[in-house]
Amino acid sequence: MNIARAYKNGFTSTLQSPRMLLFIYVMNLLLSLLLALPFMKILQTGFGDSMVVNSIKEGFSFTVFTDFFQNSKSNIVILANLIKWVGLIYILFNIFINGGILRTLNKERFTITTFFTGSGYNFWRFLFLTMFMFVIHIIVALIIFIPSGIFYEQISLNASSELTSIYWWLGTVVLYLFFLVIFLIVSDYAKFYIVLNDSINIFNAFWKGLKYTFSNFIRVYVLYLWVLIIPIALTYIYIKVSDDIGMLAITGIILTFLLNQIFILLRIFFRVWLFASELELYSDDFIKDEKAKNEKARYAEWDAKVEKVNNEAKKILNKEDDKQQTTENKDTSEKTESIKEDENKKDETDADTPKDKIITEEEMLKKIENEKK
Repeated sequence: MNIARAYKNGFTSTLQSPRMLLFIYVMNLLLSLLLALPFMKILQTGFGDSMVVNSIKEGFSFTVFTDFFQNSKSNIVILANLIKWVGLIYILFNIFINGGILRTLNKERFTITTFFTGSGYNFWRFLFLTMFMFVIHIIVALIIFIPSGIFYEQISLNASSELTSIYWWLGTVVLYLFFLVIFLIVSDYAKFYIVLNDSINIFNAFWKGLKYTFSNFIRVYVLYLWVLIIPIALTYIYIKVSDDIGMLAITGIILTFLLNQIFILLRIFFRVWLFASELELYSDDFIKDEKAKNEKARYAEWDAKVEKVNNEAKKILNKEDDKQQTTENKDTSEKTESIKEDENKKDETDADTPKDKIITEEEMLKKIENEKK
């Protein structure tokens, strides 16, 4: 399957799952409330009825936030711990719902039961895969940034301007992002391998995902960027529109809230679209591979049957040859015995013939002359 068809089929599959998209949105909204409500309480405690809140609405003020941090250190510690735990819960939540998304996209009708069943069934496998991929990601990041930092020190000493250092770090970040996309792609296809093969071996899944990614590198990389480029553009539009609306009036607050919710829903849509497009591409190749394996297995089975029949035929022919040889040997033996018996009989006859009955020619002539007389 080409990437354009996978892209289109993924979009169609996503449109056919509106209930799942809405369900994921509601769960995201409930999870964000875990952070939003305590955060609002801390802000109210820190600022109270101060007019500082209005100045915050107009834009970022470093002085205001410095005063807030100094006067609300205990609340900041609580908020930091809350962000840490909510962030961890959000990561686990995303790992959890990936199983339900893939089960729904894998030609399964969406229901809350089937969604949670798929999520729970694949959770631990996806969790261990994510942890393993995180370790690989850290190793790759260190391989990129440590040598870059070493070379940066040498370049900065000899650089004629700061632009050289900026370009160097920009190139390093671009290289890191390039490998980060590969890392995310491998992670996705490893999940697909786990789901389609019902595998529990995450190391084999990682290897299969890595192998598939680099075997189809252009297709998978371009497809990922195709789906990714639209959310990036929408994010830029969202930031620009949010700045233009502002939050000085109640209407602006409502519009900003609605715009924010639309953005979250679109982000969920594009996430599912990416999964659906990649799954379309992978499952098509997976089915072809399975057909090839089945064909190979059928041919191997046929060859085994043919070989078995040939072996049976050889055994039958060998038995016939042995039987014929035995018969010939028996006939030859019987003939030999008969000849020996005839010879023995002749020898016995010759032995029984008296020697006086044997006369010479001279004696025979004399006998004839005597009879004439």
